[in-house]
Amino acid sequence: MAPFFDLVLSQVDHHELGSASGALPAAQQIGASTGIALLGTIVFTVLGDLSPLTPHAYTHATQAAVAAGAGLALLAAIASTQLPPRSRPTTPS
Repeated sequence: MAPFFDLVLSQVDHHELGSASGALPAAQQIGASTGIALLGTIVFTVLGDLSPLTPHAYTHATQAAVAAGAGLALLAAIASTQLPPRSRPTTPS
């Protein structure tokens, strides 16, 4: 994640770096929570469509959520290829 944080923070003015560096992990937490909620919703939606609730039903629901998570990870990997290599040159200390 550090290279991504560097990329995002490179677009922020120097006097706002402290605020931005605090907001970035908060946004990451919100994204993670939303992702978990989405995958949980998929599991319980698939379970709700299946009757009776057998071990096979739980396996099927989990497989659906894992497939959705893998698809989202693939989408994120493809989107990451469109990021610029580096926006702010590094300065020696």
